[in-house]
Amino acid sequence: MDRIRSKILAFTLLASMGCYTDRAMSSVRSRAAFDLGCPAEKLEVAKLTGSAVGPGLGTYGVEGCGKKATYALENDLNTPVLNSSITQGKP
Repeated sequence: MDRIRSKILAFTLLASMGCYTDRAMSSVRSRAAFDLGCPAEKLEVAKLTGSAVGPGLGTYGVEGCGKKATYALENDLNTPVLNSSITQGKP
C-alpha cells in the first residue's frame, strides 16, 4: 500500500510541476507581448535556464515580430522581469 501511495505522490508532484511551468511560460509571454509590442500568439518562448527552487523559475528567451528579449522569473508570484535589452530578432 505504501508503494502505491508513493507512486501517486510522485505523479501528483510531477503533474503540478508541469502546470507551474505552463503558467510561468504564459506569464512570460504576456509580459513580452507588452514589452515587444507584439501579439502573444506570434511570440516564441524558450526556457533557457532552470532553478532548483521551483520548476517554473529561471530565465526565458522570447522572440517575435523582429525583436527578442530575456526574462527572469525568480519568485512564485509569476512576475517576469525583463533581464536584457530588447534587441533585433528574426524578421
